[in-house]
Amino acid sequence: MVNPTHLTTLVAVLRTGSFAGAARQLGYTGSAVSQQIAAFERETGLTLFERDARGIRPTSVAEQLHAHAHEVFAALASFDD
Repeated sequence: MVNPTHLTTLVAVLRTGSFAGAARQLGYTGSAVSQQIAAFERETGLTLFERDARGIRPTSVAEQLHAHAHEVFAALASFDD
């Protein structure tokens, strides 16, 4: 099962283009964002970002998750109704 917090973090990283930007947006530390993404990758067995000296690049899997994130959040919100 996908942790909604991890999905929120993934969306923020993709929206801002960096772990640091996502951290600022979410009120986390950069380390916390990195840990959230690493936990998401461990839980799913997927590689979400390619990391190198210049930064990060989302994988196609990360882009696909991002494309479906709205649906997931809407489904979760329906449980609150």
